[in-house]
Amino acid sequence: MKNATIVTIYDRTEAQYELSVQTVNSAILQDTYADLFILDNGSTCEKTKDWLKDFQSVSNRVLSFDENGSPTSRANYYLGLLFGQGYDNILALPNDVLAPPNLYRKLLEWPQGIVCPGMHGTNPPAIIESGIIRIHGDCHMSVSMIRKSAYDVLMEKDGYFLDEGMFMYASDCDLKVRVCDYGIPTAQLDILCWHYGGASHRLVIDNKDIYAQADRDRDYFTKKWGFAIGSEEYSQRLASLYSQDQVNAKS
Repeated sequence: MKNATIVTIYDRTEAQYELSVQTVNSAILQDTYADLFILDNGSTCEKTKDWLKDFQSVSNRVLSFDENGSPTSRANYYLGLLFGQGYDNILALPNDVLAPPNLYRKLLEWPQGIVCPGMHGTNPPAIIESGIIRIHGDCHMSVSMIRKSAYDVLMEKDGYFLDEGMFMYASDCDLKVRVCDYGIPTAQLDILCWHYGGASHRLVIDNKDIYAQADRDRDYFTKKWGFAIGSEEYSQRLASLYSQDQVNAKS
């Protein structure tokens, strides 16, 4: 089995750089081996640029873009690249997360197509070895382990993993509707990562453009599906994710 981890970075401040370093370190410290790749989506922080040059010189696994672009587009590109190279599982990490060192191993114990941990922002990530359960299938997509089997179904049905009509926001909600429609099994586990949450807009001064883009993405979602995120219709479409038949089903 061939595993990869992708950490996506877009740093404009030193505070974001510090989070990025912590995220990458937590990926390196995983007790299950995975090839680590970093996608730099146009960072402007000089500390980040210098750090990634050093990392690239050692690992040759940094893909850097000169300008910030749509995270959905970047994700589609990198997932296609790595699954095309024969990887079976890809763990996607944003750059504001600390993962416990056994996270990848525990996610791999579950057979579903997309498997996600929970998130909290108060304590360092705890190492939990037993008693981990599947709460339901309504995944918190911030950290996701994606199996090639799920990726292949989405590519066959839609031709993409994430809908690039959305710059970033709401694309996870769109993905949830589609996995329901196509019967792709998912697992939201109760193992936790530490997540700063909203670092992309909370740690920069000029963030009005981010909020405006989020509104545009949500509008796109509504026009695409005919209902809004959080509406009764949306909840009805996700109802199958709460099926109890997989609650404790492991590989």
